[in-house]
Amino acid sequence: MVPVLFGILPSIKNQNYLSHSRNFAFLGLIFGLGVFAAFGEEGALFRDPRESIRPPETVCVDEWKEKDSFVFVLSEPRKARRILTYSEKRILAYPIDFSTLEGSYSVSNKEWFLFPPEGPIAVLPEGLGESRIKSFYGEPSRVLDCESGNGKIWIYEDNAKIRDYLQRPVQKTK
Repeated sequence: MVPVLFGILPSIKNQNYLSHSRNFAFLGLIFGLGVFAAFGEEGALFRDPRESIRPPETVCVDEWKEKDSFVFVLSEPRKARRILTYSEKRILAYPIDFSTLEGSYSVSNKEWFLFPPEGPIAVLPEGLGESRIKSFYGEPSRVLDCESGNGKIWIYEDNAKIRDYLQRPVQKTK
């Protein structure tokens, strides 16, 4: 219906009819997209919007936070933002620089110098390079696999090296 109405638009010479036909064309477009959105997908007609929005790394971190204890998660900046935004358990996720695996400048002095983290730290190795992480931070204490099969979480019990790398940018800007 919409292509027919858009085809009629250039052929109408009267400007009064042109504005009304344009409105009908947009109404047909909206109606067609609504019908396609409701009945276009096979299998799942109506989905829960929260499930379709949550990224897989957020689901994985939330699952393991219930089972295992870690203070916060380190990952690349885009994934850290997603975890902070979509996590139901309100897990802290800090971005680390890809090239140096040091902390981002968003980490404040108060967090790292007045209240150093006590407990294990989790690292999402996807996107950072597993061999690079091992060369900078050492071998992880535990490797946790996601139940959905979307990745791994590395847990570091001895976090002295990680704390040193995370404090470096803050020390430079003091």
